[in-house]
Amino acid sequence: MRGFFQYIPPFAPDYSGAVGALFQAGGLIVLCDPGGCSGNVAGYDEPRFYGSHAAFYSGAIRELDTIFGRDDKLEQKILAAAKLGSYAFLALVGTPVVSVIGTDLEALARRLEKATGIPAFGVSTTGMADYSVGERLALMAYGKRLLPEHRGAEGDRIGIFGATPLNAAGGDNLPALMRERYGDRAVLFSEAEGPACLARMEGIKEILCLSPSCVPVCRMIRDRLGIPYEMHYPASP
Repeated sequence: MRGFFQYIPPFAPDYSGAVGALFQAGGLIVLCDPGGCSGNVAGYDEPRFYGSHAAFYSGAIRELDTIFGRDDKLEQKILAAAKLGSYAFLALVGTPVVSVIGTDLEALARRLEKATGIPAFGVSTTGMADYSVGERLALMAYGKRLLPEHRGAEGDRIGIFGATPLNAAGGDNLPALMRERYGDRAVLFSEAEGPACLARMEGIKEILCLSPSCVPVCRMIRDRLGIPYEMHYPASP
C-alpha cells in the first residue's frame, strides 16, 4: 500500500474550474459523471448555481454503463437534454469516470454536433488537477471552437476573462470590481451578455486577463485577431 495516497484530488478539482469558466456562456454544460461530481460543483464550488439560468447537466453515468462502455446511452441523454432549450454550444466536461474508462469526449462531441447542429467540444478534465487547469482547458476548447477567425468592428470595450468565483480570493466580487473600474466598457466572459459579444469580438479594444489560467486563450486571441491583452490583478491600482 506504500504510495497509495501519493496523489490526493484537490478541494476544487479541474472539472469545477471548467464548469465555472463556461457557466454563464450560454451553452449546455454536461458533466460526464455518475452524479457525485455534479453535486460537488453545485453544492460547493459554484455559488452561482442557485438562482442562475445556466444550463448545467449531469450525465448520470451508471455503474453497468461504465463497465460495458455504453457511450451511446450518454449520447442519447445529451441529445434529449439539447432539445430542451436553445444553446450556443455543448460542452462535455470530463470526470474521473470517463478518464478511467477512456471515453473519447472529442469524438462524442463531433457526433453530437452532427446530430444537433450545435457547436460541441470536449474538455479533457480528470478530477485529479486543480480548478485552474480545468479553467484553462475549458477556455481553450471554447476559443478554438467558437471564437471568430476575423476581428469584428473596433471599439473601446475591454474583454475580461477570469472573473469567476473560484478566482475571487477572499470572497471579492470580481465582476463588481471590474464594472466599478471600467464601467460600461467592461465585457465579462463570466456574465450572461459577455460570451455572445466576445464570440464576435465586436467593439473589443483589448483583453484583460485576471488569472494565469486565462493566459493561453488571451494569447490565442492576440495571435489570431491582433487584439492585445494584459495581465491584471484586481487589487492592484
